[in-house]
Amino acid sequence: MGDKVDEVSDLAAAAKEALAPAQGGIVGRQAHLKILLHAAKHPWAETSGMLIGTETKGKISVTDAIPFCHAPMMAPIVEIGTAFVEEYCKSEQTPEGSKIFGWFYATSRGNVDTVPKPTLAVFKKLQTVSGTQGTCLVRVLNKNLSDESTTALDIMTLKSSGDGFSSSSQWKTELDNTKEFTKLLKEGRQDIVFDMDDFMHDSTSDWRNLNLV
Repeated sequence: MGDKVDEVSDLAAAAKEALAPAQGGIVGRQAHLKILLHAAKHPWAETSGMLIGTETKGKISVTDAIPFCHAPMMAPIVEIGTAFVEEYCKSEQTPEGSKIFGWFYATSRGNVDTVPKPTLAVFKKLQTVSGTQGTCLVRVLNKNLSDESTTALDIMTLKSSGDGFSSSSQWKTELDNTKEFTKLLKEGRQDIVFDMDDFMHDSTSDWRNLNLV
């Protein structure tokens, strides 16, 4: 009898954990650098893209960033790109259990505090796709790109009201500065970043950027 009770308790605990919303996480090195290099390639444009990663015990690890646009977002690119990324997450080129966990963006007008409405719409859509309330939105802090002592990123989550974002203390970055980004910038690595926009015009442009960093 005792064994059965323990078994039921274990199953209940596992179910509770599976249903619990993710509580924060970490943006890994590769994702961090790709986000910054994508913004650096298009300093006068709005850049954006998707975050993918894995989840363990309610904590998300963002392992990669997939650049999407270097212009105002177009629905067809987002829809087609999302389908590509979902299939990519199932491939052997990504960690087991990978899925979409958020969106990143940089504005063309410096540090704009208000999240663009199209970005909010895409973010809410991605929450449905990922099936978690822990999805994050990462904003590039343009004015901090030249300050190596900062991460140049602001990691935000959707407010409970659903109409805005706030910086989250539950999210961290693996890199605590931009020194490696500066090094890659000097090497010209930003020039070989490709996004979904590029892929739509030239199918040889690899939006996965497998060997970028």
